[in-house]
Amino acid sequence: MRKSVHMLGEEAAAASSFQDSLLQIIEDSEKYAEVTLEHIIEITDGRLEPEAEKLIRHALQEGITNGIRHGRCTHFRFELVEEYGSVRFTLVNNGLPFASDRLGFGLTMMRQTIRRRGGTFRIGTNYSAIRTAVRR
Repeated sequence: MRKSVHMLGEEAAAASSFQDSLLQIIEDSEKYAEVTLEHIIEITDGRLEPEAEKLIRHALQEGITNGIRHGRCTHFRFELVEEYGSVRFTLVNNGLPFASDRLGFGLTMMRQTIRRRGGTFRIGTNYSAIRTAVRR
């Protein structure tokens, strides 16, 4: 599953715009993983720094994969909203809450990258969600 979602993400990254690449990940996830995914994407000029775009694509892919694999979810709500010079990423699902004492490799690397960029990273333990803010 993880390999399939990441391959879809790599193909999506080659799409014509950042927003198109996110929409392609969403569409492919709904089609191939048989989940539903509501989304709100509000980015002023539609582009971010290349590293931030890659990070957000990866976070979306990782969140979907983990939600399906570990949380057994069938529905996601994804928001990417620009506010106060940052971009807020939120991914919520209807699956089991995150219950581990430790992050896996993918989430650990994501957290490190987000922090290196001056962002914040939170995973809900009472609900299934990933929230992060990354400077534009």
